[in-house]
Amino acid sequence: MTLVLKNCDAFLSVWQTDLSKFALTSPYTLHIATSLFHQPTPKIQVRTTCFCFPTLQPLQEDLHTNDEQLLHPGPYELRNKISGFNSLENELSTFCQENEWNILQRLDSDKDDGTVDGTFEDAAGIKSRRKAVIMNLLLQGKNPLEILDLLQTLSSAEYWTIIEYLAAENRIGEALQAFAHWRQMKDYKPPEKYFAKFMRILGAAKRPDISQLLFNEMISMGLQPSLLSYTALIDCYAEAGCLDYAEELVRKMRKDCIIFNAAALNSLMLAYSKLGKLDHMNRLFNNMKRWGCSPDYRTFRWVIVAYAKAGLFRRMELLWREMDNNGWKLDSIMISAIIQSYAANGLVKDMHDSYLRIKEYRLLVNKPTIRAMASAYIRISKFYQVRLLVKDLDLMRKDTGTLLWNLLLLAFAANFQVKNVQRTMLGMEKVGQTCDLTTYNICALCYARMKMFWELHAVLVRMRRAGITPDLVTFGAVVDCYISGRERFQKMFKELDELGLKECCPEVGTDPLVFEAFGKGDFQTSSETLMQANPQPYGRRWTYGLLLSFYLKKRGATRNSQNSAGNQGSRFVAKMFVPY
Repeated sequence: MTLVLKNCDAFLSVWQTDLSKFALTSPYTLHIATSLFHQPTPKIQVRTTCFCFPTLQPLQEDLHTNDEQLLHPGPYELRNKISGFNSLENELSTFCQENEWNILQRLDSDKDDGTVDGTFEDAAGIKSRRKAVIMNLLLQGKNPLEILDLLQTLSSAEYWTIIEYLAAENRIGEALQAFAHWRQMKDYKPPEKYFAKFMRILGAAKRPDISQLLFNEMISMGLQPSLLSYTALIDCYAEAGCLDYAEELVRKMRKDCIIFNAAALNSLMLAYSKLGKLDHMNRLFNNMKRWGCSPDYRTFRWVIVAYAKAGLFRRMELLWREMDNNGWKLDSIMISAIIQSYAANGLVKDMHDSYLRIKEYRLLVNKPTIRAMASAYIRISKFYQVRLLVKDLDLMRKDTGTLLWNLLLLAFAANFQVKNVQRTMLGMEKVGQTCDLTTYNICALCYARMKMFWELHAVLVRMRRAGITPDLVTFGAVVDCYISGRERFQKMFKELDELGLKECCPEVGTDPLVFEAFGKGDFQTSSETLMQANPQPYGRRWTYGLLLSFYLKKRGATRNSQNSAGNQGSRFVAKMFVPY
């Protein structure tokens, strides 16, 4: 519900609206405009316009309320000075009985100068009201062309409301029809900026063919294309990956002596950067300087990001110095790309120096950059640096979820510091941080490697209580813990049965950083190799039980226990777990 009040302090001093009576379930808008006339006898004129649709019948029923319940308690004489209050309910009922088509006809009668019969709304309020009603009709599934035919006098903002909605819904054909309807209006010729705007919409939809037709039609209408139209068309071709056509347009612009700017070529530079065409990008970057078109901040950004991803650190550092000479500071996108590139190539010292630059600029480190830095430290077993990084980034950050807590937990678990692992888990509970699958699997792998059976069992119990479904890593940690060394089949099967994964399809939902620290267990490695070699065994899907059966047969194909019936060898328990 939207309430628009003018002079609301004076209005609310004599009238109190019980908003709970308007708690309806369907979308609608309620506009209340008031005006206070300071005359010898103070009066308040109230005009209420309520756009309701046939589904909003509860509103009509709720409005039949005693007037005394709606008035603010006060002197009886003051309440008698309200003018037009008795007609409020009648007007609301009238609007409630109108359907959406009558509402559109009423809106079409609004004057462009903002004067509506008996209202005190301005032109901006009328435009927003018309756009809101048009959007409501579009959301209800009304045909856009029928709306256009019904409303003969639409402003450009209302046309763009319809066109942008259709483009967002990927209904490009209907958006073209709406734009054609606009162009065919009598005595109306859309300016070039509208063609350029629609070409950008088509570029986002990756339809450069239609953009080219629209560009040609604009020329046939007598509109001379300027840098604005050429830039929109170049962006469209670059977004679709048609770089040859974009380069041809650049040559045509030079032939027509159109003065370039950096914005016209930035989309082409970005396309070269995404596709890894560094030679083309470098040539265009040098040509921009030769053509008198100085690269701007965005141009430097895409070139530095491309060089960083390609590992061309010397070129990247030269551009970095050039930006410093121009007085430009690196933003988070560029520094993140630089840090991730250093981390991927194992240049830990350069990565750390770039991270200090982020702190100097007071920029926020995003999650991919945090993961890249942690991965670089984990690969060289510098878990102490991981702990320092996490504490420096602040564990209480809300935008990283459980990533920082999991990294701190992983740094302790990889060194098998069980007490610190338990303290970290208690710290997460103390601050109200929710544990995820990766959190529990880090603890499970640590306890499984150390053969701490009771602690592993406690982790599995906590997972069940938290409602987290185990994955292949959890299942493999239990199997590797109980089967290595002295085989404990009965306890292992009891734990696996409590997991309830026997007939489930195997999946991995654990953060890959865990595997960089712990590696993959024997069961997980064997299972992934088996599933990759034979995606559909015996014409059916893989399950945890089937994987365990094959794994136990592989381990104990030649072994048979001679002791108790409770432990009759690997072949026996495999057959009991997965019957054929």
